[in-house]
Amino acid sequence: MLNIQPDDELTPEKVMEIGQEWIDSMLRAMPVKEVLSHYQPSEVLSHYQPSEILSYYNPNEILRNYDVEQIRAYLEQLQASKN
Repeated sequence: MLNIQPDDELTPEKVMEIGQEWIDSMLRAMPVKEVLSHYQPSEVLSHYQPSEILSYYNPNEILRNYDVEQIRAYLEQLQASKN
């Protein structure tokens, strides 16, 4: 927390520092859902590796988003790459 005294000179750098501290404080106080509502999923997800995201889901949660043919095709591709 910045400690500003009445006799402190407010330089442009100090004003920017104060502004950044206010922004940081407001973001910490906001619910995550509110912060994320300002971004598209692709903007958020682009900052993470798939392994970082998928670790939060079990295989059933992931696989239920694919039809049987997509899963089968992937398994065949995986098997072929092992040979």
